[in-house]
Amino acid sequence: MATAQQRARLAGVACSLGAMACTSSSPPASDGDTPLHPDAGALDTGTTPESGTRDGGGSDGTGLGDGGGGDGAVPLAVCREGVGWSTLARVTSIAPGGFDRFGAVSASELTVAWTTSAGVVYVADRASNTGGFGTPAALDPGTTQLANDRVALGPTGLLLIAPLADRSSFAAFVRTSIGAPWTPDPSIPGEFHTIASALSEPGGAFSEPVVSGDGLSFFYLLAVGSGLPELYESTWDAASGQWAYGYPLPNPEFAITVTDAGAAQLRRATGASSDRRTLFFFDEASGTERAAWRDSPTSPFDQFVDLASLPEAAPSGDCVTVYFHGSDASGQGLFTARGQ
Repeated sequence: MATAQQRARLAGVACSLGAMACTSSSPPASDGDTPLHPDAGALDTGTTPESGTRDGGGSDGTGLGDGGGGDGAVPLAVCREGVGWSTLARVTSIAPGGFDRFGAVSASELTVAWTTSAGVVYVADRASNTGGFGTPAALDPGTTQLANDRVALGPTGLLLIAPLADRSSFAAFVRTSIGAPWTPDPSIPGEFHTIASALSEPGGAFSEPVVSGDGLSFFYLLAVGSGLPELYESTWDAASGQWAYGYPLPNPEFAITVTDAGAAQLRRATGASSDRRTLFFFDEASGTERAAWRDSPTSPFDQFVDLASLPEAAPSGDCVTVYFHGSDASGQGLFTARGQ
């Protein structure tokens, strides 16, 4: 039987984010002991008034919505193509000092994580997605040595994933509730065993972890041997309680390039939607945030757009709001934009 801590992390996810309707890719309900995916559980989305099917949910791409298409049409993605984003404001409860690398926001919007230039990971929580975040707390990794990199969060903010210092794999930390202390995941290192097996040659490295809004897809960069990093996707294997063997995304839009001076220009994931059909990624070659869409979690990405004003973008579970790393007269910090 799973422990209480494991159930808090692995119990079945409700197939809704607030009032948002389930899509065809939503995971099934759990019996409470079957590990469906990391950081599962009913999501508390606070009091956002526009979760669920929203006005403007037609097929013309002018509004948000996740309504299903009729007559065999592909259901609308949670993060709609063609949506314009207007900057709301700085998240003033997150101080600019030390906010050097935005890592992730949970799909519930109750937890945000970032990394300082010195490699210290901070996590801040709040009681509802309309309130301010509380005092950030530094992650205590214990004896686990972590790389200075971005970190990923699970949907409800009860799971945090970070690359190991030697970049041979990842480490996961869990907690039983929002605000509770983090502890190493009892499944380490088994959860990442299959992923780590890809490093069959010395000199390889993992980096840039991102977990989708439903917790079922894991995106990361992997360099094998002396090769260039590639953007990979792995899916959660409920039967084994591990992330399945990952595969590089084949699109040329995701390929890493090299400058004349020999510097690698990464295309790295920054956020993924709760239906796994939209991937936000930063293109270091152009210095621009981009988004990619696909018809289903098993289809290839085939639509790409630039989101130049939203660096390091990560969506809320219902994709009404995107969080990003911005700056203004007060300095760098966490900002939000709203879909229109």
